[in-house]
Amino acid sequence: MTKQQFMAELKQLLGELPAEERDEALSYYEDYFADAGEGNEDRIIAELGSPEKVAYTIKSGLEDVDKNEGEFTENGFSGYESPYKDELVYQEVKSERRDFRNIVNNRNNHIGGN
Repeated sequence: MTKQQFMAELKQLLGELPAEERDEALSYYEDYFADAGEGNEDRIIAELGSPEKVAYTIKSGLEDVDKNEGEFTENGFSGYESPYKDELVYQEVKSERRDFRNIVNNRNNHIGGN
């Protein structure tokens, strides 16, 4: 998926929002891509996830803004707990454990081979 495809899909998914909110969100993500540089579009898309996930996060955040609990910042939309947070932390810990096991296994194979 290209940046243009990502942004077009995100715009469509945010179509039900008031124009001002939609434009602010789209502008934020355009700037996010621009700040990362042209050669980093694939990395940014992988980092953000699907346009559906981003749209869900924006819409959830806007609901919290109505309760004075969220806002756009230079680090993204903040002020509430992401429904993906626990899953992302779990995946990160799982990956780190796998990396550690590989290091230990390689070390043991190296020592056992000498």
